[in-house]
Amino acid sequence: MRSVWNMKRGLNRCIRRLQIAHGALMVCLTFFVMACGAARTSRPGSELGDGTGPATRQRDGQGKAVTGAAGSRKSPLELSPTGKQYFDTGVMAGASGRLKEAEQSFRQAIQSDPAAPQPLYNLGVVYERKGADLKALNYYQISIEKKGDYLPAVSAAAKILLRYGKAEQAVQTVHSASSKSPGNIKLLILYSDVLVSAQRYDDAIRMAKRALRIDERSAMAMLQIGKANLKMGRIELAESVFNQVVSINDKISEVFFLQGMLELRKGFNVLAIRKFEKAIEINPFYPEALNNLAIEYMLAGNYEDAIEMLERAIQITPSWGVLYLNYGNALRGAGRWKQALSALSKARKMLPTTPAITFNMAVLYYAADGLGGMSRMARLKKSRDLFARYKAEKGASLSKSDESFKYIKELDVLLEREQVRLQREREAAAKAKERQQAKKSNEAAGAQSKPGNDLEKAEDDGWE
Repeated sequence: MRSVWNMKRGLNRCIRRLQIAHGALMVCLTFFVMACGAARTSRPGSELGDGTGPATRQRDGQGKAVTGAAGSRKSPLELSPTGKQYFDTGVMAGASGRLKEAEQSFRQAIQSDPAAPQPLYNLGVVYERKGADLKALNYYQISIEKKGDYLPAVSAAAKILLRYGKAEQAVQTVHSASSKSPGNIKLLILYSDVLVSAQRYDDAIRMAKRALRIDERSAMAMLQIGKANLKMGRIELAESVFNQVVSINDKISEVFFLQGMLELRKGFNVLAIRKFEKAIEINPFYPEALNNLAIEYMLAGNYEDAIEMLERAIQITPSWGVLYLNYGNALRGAGRWKQALSALSKARKMLPTTPAITFNMAVLYYAADGLGGMSRMARLKKSRDLFARYKAEKGASLSKSDESFKYIKELDVLLEREQVRLQREREAAAKAKERQQAKKSNEAAGAQSKPGNDLEKAEDDGWE
């Protein structure tokens, strides 16, 4: 008991340090590395529930499916035997990637148990895996209507809303659920997590403290305090809290992900890779960790492993456009030009106003010989035009040291050289054509003169 009390006192001391200035740096967990168009971000998805009534699955903060009580074993959480059979079939199909079969089974479960939130939630997960986020959100919201504090649906709905920039709606969704079950620590932790995403850091810390008053050893509540501090630029404090979280519970994937991000800030890429790998070991369905690990592989020139990581992430969250951007860059690094162009084009459709996509498409056309059957001149001009477009998209935010200036300068030289080369080729072809025509003319003239000369000789000799 004394050790618990000492741990709580230590955490309180950390929290009181919030008043100490730790510098003005702000940590941004979403950023682009323009050299390879890589993006690091935090955007969890959803996981299929296990169909065991109140023992439903929720995310551990970054995607891991964990078991948590969602209420007492009574309607609407109690599935009928028929409904549970359909439900279990759907879960097994979904886990194997057979989404069409899973959808059919969950619809049958809904018909059998129309008041149950679980099959509605899992139908939403199916649509999210298909990349149909808005349909998924609709089913999550219907699931919440069946049970207002149904944690998996509340979490999934809030995260889709955050994904589309609707932070206040996400906060309101979780607030409404939490008010229906004020003593639910998991909802309080989720509330704190959403408040962090909404950049309401002080409110997030207060909500996490409420959760700690219920369970002073809640590692997930401490994690939210660490995340809020990280977002506010209090790096040392955040790192201290993360270390304390690991000492209490070393099975939380998100804390290792965040520690990996901190290692990147320090320039310790190898340590960051180990942290990301640990996060994935705990939760293989963690797209953010898969994405970041892929980026580190790309930076090391290990494109094939990067491609594998990104394909896994895309299978989990096909609606996350940043994955296609990074996937395109990994494919480009592996020399798979056509596939790279396809991935970047898909990223462009999903993120039409993202300059990083324009930049990386420009790099692709710069590097890819024979892409799309284009001539070298046409390809280089395309690259040059895309870099100009990128600069226009960046506008006033474009740095004087931006890599695009170097590319444009080199492209201008290459285009000039290519123009000279093509001109020489045209001149050489014209001369070759002239020589060929002259040769044909000479041959024709020679053929015409020979019969006449023979006839004259015959006449001179007096032959009849």
